[in-house]
This record gives sequence, C-alpha cells and structure tokens, in this order.
Amino acid sequence: MTVIIRFLFLPLFLALGFGLPLCGATSGLWGTNGERWSATSRLPDFSYAGYHCGEAPLPDVAPGVNVKNFGAKGDGVTDDTRAFLAALASVRSGAVEVPPGRYVITNILAIKRRGVVLRGAGADQSVLFFPRPLQEIKPDWSETTAGRKTSNYSWAGGFVWFQGSFGGRVLANITAPAQRGDQISTVNAPAKLHIGQRVEIFQQDNADNSLAANLYSGDPGNTKNLLGSTYAALVCRITRIDGNQIHFDRPLRFAV
Repeated sequence: MTVIIRFLFLPLFLALGFGLPLCGATSGLWGTNGERWSATSRLPDFSYAGYHCGEAPLPDVAPGVNVKNFGAKGDGVTDDTRAFLAALASVRSGAVEVPPGRYVITNILAIKRRGVVLRGAGADQSVLFFPRPLQEIKPDWSETTAGRKTSNYSWAGGFVWFQGSFGGRVLANITAPAQRGDQISTVNAPAKLHIGQRVEIFQQDNADNSLAANLYSGDPGNTKNLLGSTYAALVCRITRIDGNQIHFDRPLRFAV
C-alpha cells in the first residue's frame, strides 16, 4: 500500500456554551483517567482534539448577531430553525449569539465559513433541542460488512455541521515500515517538509484488508466485503527532521 504525507488547509470553526448530554461510562481500553491506555492501544488518542489541539486559548470573539433578531423565540415550542439558518448565513466571520432559552431545531445547522462562532450563554442556559432524527432530515443508509442495513449516522454526523475543504496535496511518500505507537517515519524526499508543519499521514488499505485488521488489533470482524476500502489518517506536527527520518509530536495510531 502507498502511504503519503499531505499538507492540510483546515478551516476554523467554534461552537461554545451549549447544553450537551454527558455520559458517565468508562472504557475498558481507557479506564477512568487513562490509566489503561498506551500508545500501542487500538483506542485513538483524542488528547489533541479541540481548538489548535488544545495548545492555544480560545479567541475572544466580539459580540455578533443575535438569533432573536432573525425571529428565534427560544420558548421550547416554536420551530427556530429558519431563524438560526438566516443568522448563520448573514455572518461571514464572527459570532452568532444564542441567548438563554430552549430552541427547537428541525434541520441541520451547517456552518460553511471560516471563523464563524455559534455561541450560547452557557450549558445550562442556551439549549438546542432536536426533535427529529437525522435519518428523517437527511437519510444516509448503508450496510454492515455482513450486509445488514444500518445508518451512517451510527458513527458519523450530527445536527451542527462544520463544513470545509481539506485541500490537501502530497508532500512525500513514506518508504519504510513503522509500528503503531512509533513517532518516526522515513520518507522518500523531505524537501517539502519543515519543523512545525502540520501534516496528515494518509494510508489506503490493500485488497487483503490488512489495514482494517491492524486498526482493530487483529479483531476486525468479518472484513470480506470491505474490499480494501478502509483508509486511515493522522494529523500531526513535525518536531524534528534527521535526513529522511521525520519525527512527529504524537504516536502513530496505525502501522504503516
């Protein structure tokens, strides 16, 4: 299989201050505070999630347009979808303010511009209520590897979409094997790479579905219908370059 390093153009979006459901369950792969996790675990490392990987403070965005000025009621009864969509469409860059209330939303809220902030008054004050299931709003059916009908929303998608283009271009090919948990890869030509650069390591599976097996630590279930369609990607930052060896700020989450 070919493994490549790509440069990414990532749009910036924020969503703050809304009530979200909480789950108290813990994972057997994670434990309570991460004590069961290791860099070679099949469980991905999500510690870099968030704005600028959690390494920079959230920007202080000035007050922006108010959804109530577009007709939102926030009374828990009125459908406020059109007001939210109109408010989002009016902002090229800045905040869409959602004051305290319970807002009924019956469609997907898509944010398509860089730097647009959907900002509530607090998790216990601004509540977005979605009474319609996603399959009813925008059907997206698929099937399991065993052929059973299933919803793609089982593992992806939500009611607030942040949409943009990755716009990636290939910078180098990885030319030597590396294992899950390693933080060094060997490339054919490092000329387009530099320290501090954020890149994506991208790998497409072979017909034998060996990548799928590796991602699930040898226990992927029945993969015969995958037909090499699995792919894996890791966004990381380059910390050091020694000749053709590239060092990254986080461990690989799959073997290459």
